[in-house]
Amino acid sequence: MSPAEIMFAVLTFPAAISFVVVIYNFFTADVMKKNDRGYSSHKFREFPGISVLVPARNEEKNIGTCLDSLTSLDYPDYEVIVMDDKSTDRTAEIVAGYAVKDPRVKLASGEELPAGWVGKVWACHQLSKAARGEYLIFIDADVTFAPDALKLALYNIEKDRLDFFSVFPKQVTHTFGENILTPLMHWLLLAFLPMRNVLNSRNLKFAAANGQFIMMKREVYKAIGGHEAVKNRVVEDMELVRLAKSKGFRTLTGFGGDQIFCRMYDGYIASLRGFSKNFFPGFGMPAPAFTTMLIFFNIVFFLPFLLFPVSPLFLISSGAILLSRVLISYIAGDRIIINTLIHIVQMPVMLYTGIRSVIFTKKGKNVWKDRVLNL
Repeated sequence: MSPAEIMFAVLTFPAAISFVVVIYNFFTADVMKKNDRGYSSHKFREFPGISVLVPARNEEKNIGTCLDSLTSLDYPDYEVIVMDDKSTDRTAEIVAGYAVKDPRVKLASGEELPAGWVGKVWACHQLSKAARGEYLIFIDADVTFAPDALKLALYNIEKDRLDFFSVFPKQVTHTFGENILTPLMHWLLLAFLPMRNVLNSRNLKFAAANGQFIMMKREVYKAIGGHEAVKNRVVEDMELVRLAKSKGFRTLTGFGGDQIFCRMYDGYIASLRGFSKNFFPGFGMPAPAFTTMLIFFNIVFFLPFLLFPVSPLFLISSGAILLSRVLISYIAGDRIIINTLIHIVQMPVMLYTGIRSVIFTKKGKNVWKDRVLNL
Protein backbone atom coordinates (compact mmCIF):
# COMPACT_ATOMS: atom_id res chain seq x y z
CA MET A 1 0.00 0.00 0.00
CA SER A 2 1.15 3.54 -0.74
CA PRO A 3 1.49 6.07 2.11
CA ALA A 4 -1.65 7.81 0.83
CA GLU A 5 -3.62 4.55 0.91
CA ILE A 6 -2.41 3.80 4.44
CA MET A 7 -3.43 7.27 5.57
CA PHE A 8 -6.81 6.86 3.89
CA ALA A 9 -7.39 3.53 5.68
CA VAL A 10 -6.37 4.95 9.07
CA LEU A 11 -8.63 8.00 8.75
CA THR A 12 -11.56 6.20 7.17
CA PHE A 13 -11.93 3.38 9.69
CA PRO A 14 -13.18 5.52 12.64
CA ALA A 15 -15.25 7.65 10.24
CA ALA A 16 -16.87 4.47 8.90
CA ILE A 17 -17.80 3.35 12.43
CA SER A 18 -19.37 6.74 13.05
CA PHE A 19 -21.24 6.47 9.75
CA VAL A 20 -22.74 3.14 10.86
CA VAL A 21 -23.91 4.79 14.11
CA VAL A 22 -25.51 7.60 12.12
CA ILE A 23 -27.34 5.15 9.87
CA TYR A 24 -28.59 3.26 12.93
CA ASN A 25 -29.84 6.49 14.50
CA PHE A 26 -31.47 7.55 11.24
CA PHE A 27 -33.74 4.51 11.37
CA THR A 28 -34.23 4.17 15.15
CA ALA A 29 -33.98 7.58 16.87
CA ASP A 30 -37.21 8.79 18.46
CA VAL A 31 -38.49 12.00 16.87
CA MET A 32 -41.68 13.63 18.11
CA LYS A 33 -43.99 14.18 15.14
CA LYS A 34 -47.72 14.71 15.07
CA ASN A 35 -48.08 12.48 12.00
CA ASP A 36 -46.45 9.53 13.78
CA ARG A 37 -48.54 6.51 12.82
CA GLY A 38 -48.39 5.06 16.29
CA TYR A 39 -49.49 8.32 17.87
CA SER A 40 -52.43 8.77 15.50
CA SER A 41 -53.82 5.36 16.51
CA HIS A 42 -52.81 5.47 20.19
CA LYS A 43 -55.56 5.44 22.81
CA PHE A 44 -54.60 7.02 26.12
CA ARG A 45 -55.83 5.11 29.13
CA GLU A 46 -55.86 8.32 31.15
CA PHE A 47 -54.35 11.77 31.21
CA PRO A 48 -52.25 12.05 34.38
CA GLY A 49 -51.58 15.46 35.88
CA ILE A 50 -48.44 17.11 34.52
CA SER A 51 -46.42 19.93 36.05
CA VAL A 52 -44.38 21.97 33.59
CA LEU A 53 -41.61 23.60 35.61
CA VAL A 54 -39.65 26.58 34.31
CA PRO A 55 -36.63 28.07 36.13
CA ALA A 56 -36.24 31.68 34.97
CA ARG A 57 -33.51 34.19 35.75
CA ASN A 58 -33.55 37.42 33.73
CA GLU A 59 -35.62 35.88 30.94
CA GLU A 60 -37.81 38.82 29.95
CA LYS A 61 -36.89 38.30 26.29
CA ASN A 62 -38.01 34.67 26.25
CA ILE A 63 -40.56 33.99 28.95
CA GLY A 64 -43.55 35.54 27.17
CA THR A 65 -43.06 33.41 24.06
CA CYS A 66 -42.56 30.35 26.23
CA LEU A 67 -45.78 30.99 28.16
CA ASP A 68 -47.74 31.73 24.98
CA SER A 69 -46.94 28.20 23.83
CA LEU A 70 -47.54 26.59 27.22
CA THR A 71 -50.96 28.15 27.66
CA SER A 72 -51.97 26.88 24.20
CA LEU A 73 -51.31 23.21 24.95
CA ASP A 74 -54.01 20.67 24.13
CA TYR A 75 -53.95 18.68 27.37
CA PRO A 76 -56.68 18.38 29.98
CA ASP A 77 -54.71 18.44 33.25
CA TYR A 78 -51.53 20.44 33.58
CA GLU A 79 -50.03 23.34 35.45
CA VAL A 80 -47.17 25.68 34.61
CA ILE A 81 -44.96 26.95 37.44
CA VAL A 82 -42.32 29.57 36.70
CA MET A 83 -39.65 30.10 39.35
CA ASP A 84 -38.39 33.66 39.25
CA ASP A 85 -34.79 33.11 40.32
CA LYS A 86 -33.89 36.54 41.69
CA SER A 87 -34.33 38.25 38.32
CA THR A 88 -33.38 41.91 37.98
CA ASP A 89 -35.46 42.48 34.87
CA ARG A 90 -39.22 42.21 34.11
CA THR A 91 -39.39 38.40 34.25
CA ALA A 92 -41.60 38.23 37.35
CA GLU A 93 -43.87 41.03 36.10
CA ILE A 94 -44.46 39.27 32.79
CA VAL A 95 -45.22 35.92 34.44
CA ALA A 96 -47.56 37.58 36.92
CA GLY A 97 -49.53 39.01 34.01
CA TYR A 98 -50.03 35.54 32.54
CA ALA A 99 -50.98 34.13 35.95
CA VAL A 100 -53.79 36.68 36.26
CA LYS A 101 -55.25 35.63 32.91
CA ASP A 102 -54.71 31.85 33.20
CA PRO A 103 -55.07 29.94 36.49
CA ARG A 104 -52.84 27.16 35.15
CA VAL A 105 -49.89 29.55 35.30
CA LYS A 106 -48.27 30.15 38.68
CA LEU A 107 -45.42 32.44 39.66
CA ALA A 108 -43.07 31.35 42.42
CA SER A 109 -40.29 33.43 43.92
CA GLY A 110 -36.96 31.74 44.40
CA GLU A 111 -35.09 31.74 47.66
CA GLU A 112 -31.45 32.79 48.04
CA LEU A 113 -28.96 30.41 46.48
CA PRO A 114 -27.42 28.24 49.22
CA ALA A 115 -23.73 27.41 49.27
CA GLY A 116 -22.87 24.30 47.28
CA TRP A 117 -25.74 24.61 44.79
CA VAL A 118 -25.73 25.59 41.11
CA GLY A 119 -28.36 28.26 40.45
CA LYS A 120 -30.51 26.41 37.92
CA VAL A 121 -30.39 23.20 39.95
CA TRP A 122 -31.55 25.07 43.06
CA ALA A 123 -34.43 26.61 41.13
CA CYS A 124 -35.49 23.20 39.79
CA HIS A 125 -35.35 21.74 43.30
CA GLN A 126 -37.71 24.45 44.56
CA LEU A 127 -40.01 23.94 41.59
CA SER A 128 -40.28 20.23 42.36
CA LYS A 129 -41.49 21.09 45.87
CA ALA A 130 -44.26 23.30 44.49
CA ALA A 131 -45.44 20.87 41.80
CA ARG A 132 -48.56 18.72 42.17
CA GLY A 133 -48.41 16.66 38.97
CA GLU A 134 -47.89 12.92 38.64
CA TYR A 135 -45.32 13.76 35.98
CA LEU A 136 -42.74 16.53 36.26
CA ILE A 137 -41.38 18.28 33.16
CA PHE A 138 -38.39 20.57 33.58
CA ILE A 139 -37.79 22.96 30.68
CA ASP A 140 -35.79 26.11 30.00
CA ALA A 141 -37.41 29.50 29.56
CA ASP A 142 -36.38 29.65 25.89
CA VAL A 143 -38.28 26.46 24.99
CA THR A 144 -41.60 26.52 23.15
CA PHE A 145 -44.16 23.77 22.52
CA ALA A 146 -46.60 22.93 19.76
CA PRO A 147 -50.16 22.31 21.04
CA ASP A 148 -49.84 18.48 20.98
CA ALA A 149 -46.43 18.31 22.67
CA LEU A 150 -47.61 17.00 26.04
CA LYS A 151 -49.75 14.30 24.48
CA LEU A 152 -46.89 13.21 22.24
CA ALA A 153 -44.49 13.14 25.19
CA LEU A 154 -46.92 11.00 27.15
CA TYR A 155 -47.37 8.77 24.11
CA ASN A 156 -43.62 8.18 23.99
CA ILE A 157 -43.59 7.31 27.67
CA GLU A 158 -46.47 4.85 27.33
CA LYS A 159 -45.13 3.35 24.08
CA ASP A 160 -41.77 2.42 25.60
CA ARG A 161 -42.91 2.17 29.24
CA LEU A 162 -40.46 4.91 30.19
CA ASP A 163 -39.67 6.31 33.60
CA PHE A 164 -37.43 9.10 32.32
CA PHE A 165 -37.81 10.86 28.96
CA SER A 166 -35.63 13.70 27.69
CA VAL A 167 -35.80 15.60 24.42
CA PHE A 168 -33.36 17.61 22.35
CA PRO A 169 -35.63 20.34 20.96
CA LYS A 170 -35.46 21.41 17.35
CA GLN A 171 -32.96 24.25 17.53
CA VAL A 172 -33.99 27.58 16.03
CA THR A 173 -31.03 29.58 14.68
CA HIS A 174 -31.08 32.98 13.05
CA THR A 175 -27.43 34.00 12.68
CA PHE A 176 -24.33 32.51 11.09
CA GLY A 177 -22.63 32.42 14.49
CA GLU A 178 -25.39 30.27 15.93
CA ASN A 179 -25.22 27.93 12.94
CA ILE A 180 -21.51 27.38 13.50
CA LEU A 181 -21.88 26.10 17.06
CA THR A 182 -25.41 24.96 17.88
CA PRO A 183 -25.67 22.01 15.41
CA LEU A 184 -22.45 20.54 16.81
CA MET A 185 -24.47 19.43 19.84
CA HIS A 186 -26.50 17.12 17.61
CA TRP A 187 -23.46 15.99 15.62
CA LEU A 188 -21.59 14.91 18.75
CA LEU A 189 -24.66 13.03 19.92
CA LEU A 190 -25.84 11.31 16.76
CA ALA A 191 -22.44 10.52 15.25
CA PHE A 192 -21.19 8.56 18.25
CA LEU A 193 -24.10 7.45 20.45
CA PRO A 194 -26.64 4.82 19.34
CA MET A 195 -29.65 6.61 20.81
CA ARG A 196 -31.82 3.55 21.43
CA ASN A 197 -29.06 2.19 23.66
CA VAL A 198 -29.98 4.89 26.17
CA LEU A 199 -33.02 2.64 26.68
CA ASN A 200 -31.77 -0.80 25.69
CA SER A 201 -28.42 -0.88 27.49
CA ARG A 202 -27.74 -0.65 31.20
CA ASN A 203 -24.23 0.62 30.52
CA LEU A 204 -23.98 4.15 31.90
CA LYS A 205 -21.79 5.14 28.94
CA PHE A 206 -24.98 5.04 26.87
CA ALA A 207 -26.54 8.03 28.57
CA ALA A 208 -27.86 11.28 27.16
CA ALA A 209 -30.27 13.93 28.38
CA ASN A 210 -31.02 17.58 27.73
CA GLY A 211 -32.08 19.93 30.49
CA GLN A 212 -34.21 21.84 28.00
CA PHE A 213 -36.79 19.05 28.39
CA ILE A 214 -36.72 16.35 31.04
CA MET A 215 -39.90 14.46 31.94
CA MET A 216 -40.16 11.82 34.62
CA LYS A 217 -42.61 10.30 37.02
CA ARG A 218 -42.70 11.96 40.40
CA GLU A 219 -41.79 8.71 42.18
CA VAL A 220 -38.77 8.28 39.90
CA TYR A 221 -37.64 11.81 40.67
CA LYS A 222 -37.84 11.06 44.38
CA ALA A 223 -36.17 7.67 44.03
CA ILE A 224 -33.05 9.13 42.36
CA GLY A 225 -32.82 11.92 44.91
CA GLY A 226 -34.14 14.71 42.69
CA HIS A 227 -32.04 17.75 41.95
CA GLU A 228 -30.64 17.67 45.46
CA ALA A 229 -28.59 14.64 44.39
CA VAL A 230 -26.89 16.74 41.69
CA LYS A 231 -26.93 20.10 43.45
CA ASN A 232 -23.34 21.02 42.60
CA ARG A 233 -23.33 19.78 38.99
CA VAL A 234 -23.25 22.24 36.11
CA VAL A 235 -24.40 19.56 33.64
CA GLU A 236 -27.17 18.27 35.88
CA ASP A 237 -29.18 16.71 33.06
CA MET A 238 -26.51 14.09 32.34
CA GLU A 239 -26.13 13.33 36.03
CA LEU A 240 -29.88 12.83 36.40
CA VAL A 241 -30.13 10.34 33.53
CA ARG A 242 -27.12 8.43 34.85
CA LEU A 243 -28.74 8.23 38.26
CA ALA A 244 -31.97 6.97 36.73
CA LYS A 245 -30.16 4.33 34.66
CA SER A 246 -28.06 3.23 37.62
CA LYS A 247 -31.22 2.51 39.60
CA GLY A 248 -32.72 0.43 36.80
CA PHE A 249 -35.27 2.93 35.50
CA ARG A 250 -36.16 2.95 31.81
CA THR A 251 -34.66 6.04 30.19
CA LEU A 252 -34.82 7.38 26.65
CA THR A 253 -33.75 10.55 24.87
CA GLY A 254 -35.37 11.70 21.65
CA PHE A 255 -35.72 14.75 19.44
CA GLY A 256 -38.32 17.51 19.35
CA GLY A 257 -39.35 17.15 15.71
CA ASP A 258 -42.32 19.40 15.02
CA GLN A 259 -43.33 19.65 18.69
CA ILE A 260 -40.59 21.15 20.86
CA PHE A 261 -38.35 24.07 19.88
CA CYS A 262 -35.61 26.19 21.39
CA ARG A 263 -33.42 29.11 20.44
CA MET A 264 -30.55 28.63 22.83
CA TYR A 265 -28.38 31.65 22.13
CA ASP A 266 -28.46 34.93 20.22
CA GLY A 267 -25.33 35.05 18.06
CA TYR A 268 -21.84 33.56 18.12
CA ILE A 269 -20.51 35.18 21.32
CA ALA A 270 -23.51 34.05 23.38
CA SER A 271 -23.23 30.58 21.83
CA LEU A 272 -19.52 30.39 22.64
CA ARG A 273 -20.09 31.38 26.25
CA GLY A 274 -23.03 29.03 26.61
CA PHE A 275 -21.34 25.97 25.18
CA SER A 276 -18.11 26.70 27.03
CA LYS A 277 -19.84 26.26 30.38
CA ASN A 278 -21.20 22.80 29.49
CA PHE A 279 -18.91 21.28 26.88
CA PHE A 280 -16.02 19.94 28.95
CA PRO A 281 -18.02 19.18 32.15
CA GLY A 282 -20.65 17.33 30.11
CA PHE A 283 -18.22 14.64 28.97
CA GLY A 284 -17.08 13.79 32.50
CA MET A 285 -13.52 12.93 31.50
CA PRO A 286 -10.06 14.26 32.38
CA ALA A 287 -8.96 17.37 30.51
CA PRO A 288 -6.10 15.65 28.60
CA ALA A 289 -8.45 12.90 27.38
CA PHE A 290 -11.12 15.43 26.39
CA THR A 291 -8.64 17.58 24.46
CA THR A 292 -7.16 14.51 22.75
CA MET A 293 -10.64 13.42 21.71
CA LEU A 294 -11.36 16.78 20.07
CA ILE A 295 -8.02 16.74 18.24
CA PHE A 296 -8.81 13.21 17.06
CA PHE A 297 -12.21 14.37 15.79
CA ASN A 298 -10.52 17.12 13.77
CA ILE A 299 -8.03 14.68 12.29
CA VAL A 300 -10.73 12.22 11.25
CA PHE A 301 -13.54 14.57 10.23
CA PHE A 302 -11.62 17.64 9.01
CA LEU A 303 -8.29 16.50 7.59
CA PRO A 304 -9.74 14.43 4.67
CA PHE A 305 -11.07 17.64 3.11
CA LEU A 306 -7.50 18.94 2.89
CA LEU A 307 -6.07 15.79 1.36
CA PHE A 308 -7.73 15.81 -2.06
CA PRO A 309 -4.39 16.73 -3.72
CA VAL A 310 -2.73 13.73 -2.06
CA SER A 311 -5.23 11.14 -3.28
CA PRO A 312 -8.74 11.13 -4.79
CA LEU A 313 -9.55 8.38 -2.27
CA PHE A 314 -10.25 11.11 0.24
CA LEU A 315 -13.23 12.14 -1.85
CA ILE A 316 -14.88 8.94 -0.59
CA SER A 317 -14.31 9.64 3.11
CA SER A 318 -15.22 13.31 2.69
CA GLY A 319 -18.43 12.34 0.91
CA ALA A 320 -19.36 9.92 3.70
CA ILE A 321 -18.72 12.60 6.32
CA LEU A 322 -20.96 15.07 4.50
CA LEU A 323 -23.67 12.44 4.01
CA SER A 324 -23.56 11.85 7.77
CA ARG A 325 -24.14 15.56 8.30
CA VAL A 326 -27.15 15.42 5.99
CA LEU A 327 -28.68 12.50 7.91
CA ILE A 328 -27.92 13.99 11.34
CA SER A 329 -29.41 17.32 10.33
CA TYR A 330 -32.54 15.57 9.09
CA ILE A 331 -32.99 13.66 12.37
CA ALA A 332 -32.45 16.73 14.55
CA GLY A 333 -34.35 19.15 12.32
CA ASP A 334 -31.27 21.29 11.67
CA ARG A 335 -30.53 23.13 8.43
CA ILE A 336 -29.18 20.47 6.11
CA ILE A 337 -27.55 22.66 3.46
CA ILE A 338 -25.89 25.01 5.94
CA ASN A 339 -24.48 22.20 8.09
CA THR A 340 -23.11 20.43 5.03
CA LEU A 341 -21.46 23.55 3.62
CA ILE A 342 -19.83 24.77 6.84
CA HIS A 343 -18.76 21.42 8.29
CA ILE A 344 -15.09 22.22 7.72
CA VAL A 345 -15.54 25.47 9.66
CA GLN A 346 -17.39 23.82 12.52
CA MET A 347 -14.66 21.27 13.29
CA PRO A 348 -11.88 23.73 14.26
CA VAL A 349 -14.45 25.93 16.01
CA MET A 350 -15.47 22.89 18.06
CA LEU A 351 -11.83 22.32 19.03
CA TYR A 352 -11.42 25.95 20.08
CA THR A 353 -14.66 25.90 22.08
CA GLY A 354 -13.62 22.69 23.84
CA ILE A 355 -10.21 24.06 24.82
CA ARG A 356 -11.85 27.26 26.02
CA SER A 357 -14.28 25.19 28.07
CA VAL A 358 -11.43 23.30 29.72
CA ILE A 359 -9.54 26.50 30.57
CA PHE A 360 -12.56 28.36 31.91
CA THR A 361 -13.74 25.37 33.92
CA LYS A 362 -10.35 24.72 35.47
CA LYS A 363 -9.85 28.39 36.34
CA GLY A 364 -13.35 28.81 37.72
CA LYS A 365 -14.18 31.50 35.17
CA ASN A 366 -17.44 30.06 33.84
CA VAL A 367 -20.10 32.65 34.61
CA TRP A 368 -23.77 32.38 33.64
CA LYS A 369 -26.57 34.73 34.59
CA ASP A 370 -24.07 36.64 36.76
CA ARG A 371 -23.20 33.54 38.78
CA VAL A 372 -19.94 31.61 38.87
CA LEU A 373 -20.73 28.01 37.90
CA ASN A 374 -17.57 26.27 39.08
CA LEU A 375 -17.90 25.21 42.70
